[in-house]
Amino acid sequence: MARLDPAPAFEDIEKQKRLWREIAVSTCETGLQDPDCHLIHHYDLQKRLVKLEKRLRIPRRLQHDFGHVRLADPLEIFVEGIQLRRDTQPKPGSQHKSTKTIWLDEHSSGGGECSVEEMCLGHFRSQGWKGYHSEGGIVRTLFAYLFYDILFLYIPNVFQTAFQTCPLDLHTDAFFPARASEINHRLVEIANGEAEAILRRVWESEHERRTSVIGLNWDFDVEDLAELVGCFDGGALAALCKVMAQEYRQRGGGMPDLILWRVTADTGGGGGGWPGDDDDDDDLDREDDDGNDNDDDDDRRAGCC
Repeated sequence: MARLDPAPAFEDIEKQKRLWREIAVSTCETGLQDPDCHLIHHYDLQKRLVKLEKRLRIPRRLQHDFGHVRLADPLEIFVEGIQLRRDTQPKPGSQHKSTKTIWLDEHSSGGGECSVEEMCLGHFRSQGWKGYHSEGGIVRTLFAYLFYDILFLYIPNVFQTAFQTCPLDLHTDAFFPARASEINHRLVEIANGEAEAILRRVWESEHERRTSVIGLNWDFDVEDLAELVGCFDGGALAALCKVMAQEYRQRGGGMPDLILWRVTADTGGGGGGWPGDDDDDDDLDREDDDGNDNDDDDDRRAGCC
């Protein structure tokens, strides 16, 4: 049962504030060390912990350093296009006009109409990129490929019919802890660069009958998916999969709108960058810095929007 907080330990309000901040620091540390605390919440806990330590004036040498897991600031990329304006009437039964914009597809031979996402996708495709406007569909598909056997692992009471596309607990907090050993083992395999082999193994065994699996879209070309997986650092792909396994319901859809990748011959120049870099002429490039030596010396790069 809830209980009232004890009386303040200090009459001096500043000392009392310091005490509560120290308690907050301890709470953040406990949360970061808790194996049941979802990975997605670590960023907020780390940010709060750093702020508290600064306010407590803890010496820098004793402060936590999260530089090794700090998220990079997202890059803003501006793509210009021609918007087509029409005086359209609301659809029958609706009182409001559609807010969806229509754009000129300058990169198609006929110069037709397209959505804003397709307009941006055409811009990057003209620069040699591959990509899809999938609203998170590729991320769900990759997760289904990489965790196919774990999704259908026998756990009591999660399969009540032979026609389920996923276990009943997938959208709950119970999914991860009930399969913690198997999931953690798979995450290690992914971090070690075995994702492509896992993906191809599932495709070879299931693609002919197009097994119904939650999130898995068999229309995505397996070679495209294999290229995309190769663009990820193993640890980054494992972290993405861990977030999906812990919170599939919250993180399984909506973004990224666009996912783009490109495999180019590695010239050894170490160059490239994201759009806006002077040495790359607005190409959406990021080097795959996983330390693995590829036999074909390809420079694999990917980005999400």
